[in-house]
Amino acid sequence: MICKRLLLKKIRSFVDGEVGFFDGFQCIVGGVGAGKTTILLAIDFALFGRPLFGPTRGFGYLLRSGANSGSVELEFEHGNKTYKIVRGLQRRGRSVVEDVDALALYENDRSIARMKKSAVEEEITNAIGVDYGLFREILWVQQERLKEILDLTPSRRRDRVDGILGLSDFEIAWERMREYEKHYEKQISRIKEEDPYIPLIDQQRKLYDDLAKKLIDAEADVRKLEARREGIEADIKKLEGVLKELTELEEKLERWERDRYEVEVEIRSNERDLGELDKRIKSREEELIKYAKEVAELEHEMEKSWRDLSKLGVDVDLGIKKVRDFLRSFETKRNRVEAKKDFEKELIKELKDKLNDIGNRKRCPTCLQEIAPSYRKNISTDLTGKIAASEKKVQSYEGDLLEISKMAEEVGSIYEALKEGQEKHSTLERQIALLKGDLDRDKKTRLSIKTWLDRSRKKLVSLDAKKPEFDPKLVVKVRTEKEGLSNQVATIESKLEHVKVAKSGLVSEMDEVRARLDRAEKDKQQVERSERILDFVREFRELYRRVQPVLRKEYVQWLEGLIEGVLFDVRGGEEPIEVELDEESYTPIVSVGRGEPLILLSGGERTQLALAYKVGLSQLVMDTRGRELDVLIIDEPTASLGREDMSIMQLAGAISRLRGIRQIIAVTHSDDFADQAEHVIEITKTYAGSQVRVVK
Repeated sequence: MICKRLLLKKIRSFVDGEVGFFDGFQCIVGGVGAGKTTILLAIDFALFGRPLFGPTRGFGYLLRSGANSGSVELEFEHGNKTYKIVRGLQRRGRSVVEDVDALALYENDRSIARMKKSAVEEEITNAIGVDYGLFREILWVQQERLKEILDLTPSRRRDRVDGILGLSDFEIAWERMREYEKHYEKQISRIKEEDPYIPLIDQQRKLYDDLAKKLIDAEADVRKLEARREGIEADIKKLEGVLKELTELEEKLERWERDRYEVEVEIRSNERDLGELDKRIKSREEELIKYAKEVAELEHEMEKSWRDLSKLGVDVDLGIKKVRDFLRSFETKRNRVEAKKDFEKELIKELKDKLNDIGNRKRCPTCLQEIAPSYRKNISTDLTGKIAASEKKVQSYEGDLLEISKMAEEVGSIYEALKEGQEKHSTLERQIALLKGDLDRDKKTRLSIKTWLDRSRKKLVSLDAKKPEFDPKLVVKVRTEKEGLSNQVATIESKLEHVKVAKSGLVSEMDEVRARLDRAEKDKQQVERSERILDFVREFRELYRRVQPVLRKEYVQWLEGLIEGVLFDVRGGEEPIEVELDEESYTPIVSVGRGEPLILLSGGERTQLALAYKVGLSQLVMDTRGRELDVLIIDEPTASLGREDMSIMQLAGAISRLRGIRQIIAVTHSDDFADQAEHVIEITKTYAGSQVRVVK
């Protein structure tokens, strides 16, 4: 893995920063708090997205103070491919967590994983060859941990190196295989306790064979009974055919009797209706005769009334309306006579008033001349004569009125009689018309009923000629025979049910035996398989125990050569240091010149040895994975070194002389150390955030 570019947004002291990396030895320099270590923390977060100080503390150490979100983008090369990983941070309450929505991994600008941490981590691990634990152990030398491996006790050093090389996995596997061993021991014991039939398998097989023979006999009995039942059922079926024919014949007779009964009922009903119609026709004919007689009598009386009217001078040819007009003329005459009578009475009153006035007056009211006695007498005589004439007219008018009233009364009486007679005559004619209509309908109905009656009588004769022949005794005989056969079938069914129950019991018992047998055989196979697995587990545990020392010896020899090779490079031609590792604890035993012990090495030589041990161990891990150690990240390697003994310069020179590592990224605050690097990247903290500048 070769780092190419790192983008930081709101990460610790960086607001918006970009760092470009180079091949070879490069140093990142800057003052305290400038943001040097932030770059290494960002690379670690970008690759694996795991908190450096544990999940409980989260990513609060990464996100810039006061920011709610931030992001890291790392571009690196591996093989012939370019990868870019993008991760985001998000503040949630008091916690800072990774923003999974921003997570993305690109390979040659093609997205290969998004928003799924496990998928991205798997792709990263496959690409660079190590997981996050090994990355922090062998590729990232964290601050003041360069000499850590040398400072450990032998037992802790062995555990540490075994863990890095994967040898501790054999110890873990050996321990875990003991759990498998216990599991299969318990499983074998449990199976034998739960299944007591394992040693009785042969006995159960014999029992199963005996039950199978009984089942075969039961099945033979079932077949015999079923064959016998089928024969009887065939006979029953034939009888059912005969019975069906007889039943159909019986139904036919029942239909015939029902049809004959219906015809008889119809005949009786028609005869009854015909008798009632004859009575009704006779009654209506008698009623017609009665009405005709009444009409004749009424017409005779009306003719007499017309004759009386004619005698009274009424023109009878003009009809009843003219009689009514004639009556109205009497009223007119009476009014005229009354008017004349009233006029004469008024005239008499006036004449009497004048006569009285002449008798009482002495002078003429007009000329005021004294009235002469002769003149008075003449006038009185004239007035008396006129009064007498008027009174005679009044008597005449009263006689006329009496005559008119009498005449009007006679004519009115005859008119009312005629009017009443005509109304009664109209009523009788309507009744006669209705009665004749009813009589005609009754006669037509009688004719129709008579026709249906004749037809029904013919139908009855025809039915009597077609009466079906049916013997009820034959039905009883066939039914009795069928019932006997059915009883035989029921008996066979009972026996068959009994045999089937016994067969079912045999089958159930066989199933139980078969189940016990199958389980016992399966459990026996399981026991045998578990015993084989148990033997294998025991052998494998022993193999784990034996292979660990062998592999450790091989790794020790391999690591010795790698450490010596690195030492040769970092010492730059100085007197070589020979390294021998203790096979139990990986403790280095060095020889310089005449074999000086480790405790007498100078500070610079001890630093060189620590560097060689760290790099050699890293190369060994990568070699076992078929990968190159092409990157090494070192954080503040000079923290415990001094300038006076030139140890800083020696370490820088040693690192610069490392061969086979394509990219070394070191973070330091030492200018002397940085002077030995091929490239120097300076980090400066400003009010606008950390700034990046390449100075070499």
